[in-house]
Parts: sequence; C-alpha cells; structure tokens
Amino acid sequence: VCSPSRAGLLTGRYQNRFGHEFNIPPVYSETNGLHLDETLLPAVLKEAGYRTIALGKWHLGYAPQFHPMSRGFTDYYGFLQGARSYFPLEKPTRLNQLLRDRDPVRPEKFEYMTDELADAAAKYIADSKDQPFFIYVAFNAIHTPNHVLQKDLDALGDDQKDAKHRAMTIALDRAVGVILDELDQQGLTDNTLVIFLNDNGGAQGHDNSPLRGRKGSTWEGGIRVPFAIQWPGVLPAGKKVDEPVI
Repeated sequence: VCSPSRAGLLTGRYQNRFGHEFNIPPVYSETNGLHLDETLLPAVLKEAGYRTIALGKWHLGYAPQFHPMSRGFTDYYGFLQGARSYFPLEKPTRLNQLLRDRDPVRPEKFEYMTDELADAAAKYIADSKDQPFFIYVAFNAIHTPNHVLQKDLDALGDDQKDAKHRAMTIALDRAVGVILDELDQQGLTDNTLVIFLNDNGGAQGHDNSPLRGRKGSTWEGGIRVPFAIQWPGVLPAGKKVDEPVI
C-alpha cells in the first residue's frame, strides 16, 4: 500500500526494518511518520549539491518534523495526506491543504491536480536547468477519489468500462508527457535519469486481470506495478529486466 512503498523508495531499505509496514492514519500526530532516524535519498543528494524537489502526495507524516523539507527536500509543492480532491478546495484541512514549501496556498487556484503537478514539475525543471536536480513527482493519480475532467471522459467515447479510471489514466499520461517534453525543450533528456513506477497494484473495484488480487494483498495483483526507466545517454533503449524489484 501507499505509505510503506514510499518509505521504502525514499530510504532504500526494507520497510519492516524500521516499522513502516502500514499506512499513516489520516489524523494529525506528532509521532506517526517515517522514522526520523532514517536517512532519505533527497538528504544524500542535497549534500552532494542537488536541488531536491518534492511534488504532490507525501503520506509520510503530518507534523513539522516529518515535512518533506525536514527530510532533505529543498522545495515542496503538494499535500501531506494520502488522498485529496483533484479540484481546488474551498475549506481544506491541514492534512489535505495544498502547500508551497511550508505555507498553505490560499485560495487554491488550479483546474485539475494531475495537470497542475505536471506544470509545476516543468517549471522547476526550467528553473533548475543549470544545476543538478532531483524531482520526486508523486502524482495522486490514479488514486481515489475518482475525479475526472470532462474532456478526458469524452476522449473515451461511449460504453467504456471503468470510464473514470481510464480517464484519470489519460490525464496521468498527458502529465508525464509534459515533464518529458520539458526535459527535451531544456536539452536535458540525454543527461536525465527518469523512472516511472507505481506504489501498489490495482485498487478494489477495477479490472485487474489477468492478475489475481488487488491493492493491499500479496497476490500478483497487489504487488506487480509498472516500472520504466529512461536515460538515453547511458541506458540502451528497449531493454527488459526480468528480475523482481522492490
């Protein structure tokens, strides 16, 4: 599930080694969060001179000591909770409010969260093009709530199964394209390692065939995720790796 996968990704350690086997509950807590003894990847890169930017969903603790900028990120634009509306909120909570660094964004002004995070990533890329940078773009797509843009629903045509789920995937695909296009525009593609992956398998209520099980289970449907890497200046195109990873 979401939070343990992120804890493993950002620490590079098995989550069980530091007691992070479960999701962070959606309530404010001074103690629930990614253990403060753990060193995160952005902290290591920050020491090496990188600008380290986190965008989108955090889900690794809500108190100030767990904030992304307390864990090695130099910049943050996103929300701390595990899920929130894809549209602006008139009265957000301190858990799901949109933050710029540590400050709430008031009022929230954007059309759709998936596109907003992609546009923010593109702006950070342009602003950071002359220095080493690490950007952790944690889209909340395609997590619940199943909020969609009408144009993405219309693109599917009629009688599509899982229409909202598919429409959210269209938006995510578009957002990834915005980021890749910005790398191209800035002449950074060949020298930038891009990794695309998900934090768990398909959710309940959606077609996950041919895999058995869903998010939260240890069947293939709960643990098998997309994982693609691009680094044109270093890695060969079209290579497939069969070894399992976490």
